[in-house]
Amino acid sequence: MHKQLEFIRINDFFSKTSSIYSGLILNIIITSFLVAPYTSMKAIIFWIVALSICYIPRIIYTLQYYNAKKLQQLNFDNIQQWENKIFYNCILPFIAYSSLVFLPFEGDVRVGFMVAALSLISLLVGGSIIYSSSKKILNLYLFTCFSFLIARCLYEGTYHFYLLSIYFLVILIFISRLINTKYNNFLDHIASRLKFEKESLTDPLTGLPNRRHMEIFMEKFMPASRRSGHEFQVVMLDIDYFKKFNDTYGHIQGDKVLVDLASIVNENIHNSDFFVRYGGEEFILILTAINTEDSLSFLEMLSRKIENQLHVTVSLGLASSKLSNNFDQLINLSDKAMYQSKKNGRNQLTIANKLNN
Repeated sequence: MHKQLEFIRINDFFSKTSSIYSGLILNIIITSFLVAPYTSMKAIIFWIVALSICYIPRIIYTLQYYNAKKLQQLNFDNIQQWENKIFYNCILPFIAYSSLVFLPFEGDVRVGFMVAALSLISLLVGGSIIYSSSKKILNLYLFTCFSFLIARCLYEGTYHFYLLSIYFLVILIFISRLINTKYNNFLDHIASRLKFEKESLTDPLTGLPNRRHMEIFMEKFMPASRRSGHEFQVVMLDIDYFKKFNDTYGHIQGDKVLVDLASIVNENIHNSDFFVRYGGEEFILILTAINTEDSLSFLEMLSRKIENQLHVTVSLGLASSKLSNNFDQLINLSDKAMYQSKKNGRNQLTIANKLNN
């Protein structure tokens, strides 16, 4: 769940990048007009040009992220590196923007400095609202911004500026705590949403994916399978005489058999395979990237393990993806094959293509 949470968090961060760029441009325009009476136009232009140059690598990297997302190259394992790289690409832009407070102010330095300080803090406030999903980047700007503010105060070396430096230090501590609280609230919200989604997509007894989860999985898997041309198998699995087992040993023991069967199957399938509780004592197993011949030996081994460990037998029906491009039809074929196994005496496997021939 942690990797999934990180994936959602970082995606949320990048999805709001266009908003922060728009806000940044607007902030630069307004700031330029506000500080113009207190510094030279040459200094303002130099600041804008330097800032624009520093932002180029970050903009390029953001575009690379969007391209990787479009090509479906993002996953749980590589998503963290995208945030790390954007973090390093934020260092120079944040320094360049914060250097605004070191412009050579003319006339009343305190007024020019306070206008620049308000610009830096307003951008921080806007970033805190939009970028609550990346604490490390928010903290980077926070400490860069206030380091420059405090440094300029100490540089001026007057009583009023010393008081301002203390004031900025207090604000720094306050905003830092606020960012942490907002970030933790964001994570709690995502975690709650993921928990709810997981519960809605999971069978409460066995912990296996349910039908709805299977439908979502197949919506992505089927097109990918067509593109790759890899064969996969749909297996319908049903516990033999399960009603009689429940009547004899009780429903508690029957539930234990369902849970243990789910555990046995999950221990023996690949991570890419998908095992679903379809309903009652029926299960569906989707064996990805495997041909019919190899799946037969695997299912025979799996049936023996179930019988040896749980003392129940299973009837299976198998349908190859070669039979149809429609998943519902494959389920129907595997279901018919499984019922044929029941008719033939149970505790066996029937292949759908043989049945239909």
